[in-house]
Amino acid sequence: MTWEHKENSVVSKCLKAALKGKLSPDGLTEEEHEIWAGEFMEKMACPSSEAIVFYADPRHRGIEVGMDGDRKFKHGLDK
Repeated sequence: MTWEHKENSVVSKCLKAALKGKLSPDGLTEEEHEIWAGEFMEKMACPSSEAIVFYADPRHRGIEVGMDGDRKFKHGLDK
């Protein structure tokens, strides 16, 4: 059960903002950070349909992104 669906629990404004990506989790208390980390990992384990389409499209077109031998970012269309 995610933080949004827990009844009768008090969730700080900072924690809510961090879970929505509007605030860095660096300023959270230790307890808030534990909650944030668990929710973040749960969310990242299940990509959204938009994320699946976004990452599938470049692969479908054969476009790769990575680093070259000089450790500079290189786009698959770069020559």
